[in-house]
Amino acid sequence: FKGIVDACNSLSIDDVEYLEDILEKVPTFAEVYVVLGKAYLIWNEDETALETLLDGNLQVPNDPDIIAVLSQVLWNSDEKQLAIRYLEQAAFEHPLNVELLCLLGERFFEMDEREIARAYLRRAESIAPRHPILAKTRKRIAEYLQEDSEKL
Repeated sequence: FKGIVDACNSLSIDDVEYLEDILEKVPTFAEVYVVLGKAYLIWNEDETALETLLDGNLQVPNDPDIIAVLSQVLWNSDEKQLAIRYLEQAAFEHPLNVELLCLLGERFFEMDEREIARAYLRRAESIAPRHPILAKTRKRIAEYLQEDSEKL
């Protein structure tokens, strides 16, 4: 199921019900919260996605994968400070998680907090200099800078 939603393809109602059943039996299965959250987002059910991810964070506090998607949902719904708080807490709990550090760097960059952003990105680079998420983050920041310069 993960590959399907990661490719932004929709799950069937039966698939979603199956995943919901899994969570009823094993409420600490973090990956299922992530897949369900993404599935609901693909269905444009942002509230249900948010609810699912918040439940996931209650069951599996500060799981990096849950927090990555949760922070994106919050960010997209203009809850930027809340998204940052979740990311910072998860990064505190998982200080070697390059994805969380890159997300924090990218978010602070978008908020024009460039020095804080650079600090998170330097930390991520020192942990795993060739991690694929670093290249993706650099690309998104470059695109952001390009869009920003085109507005001027």
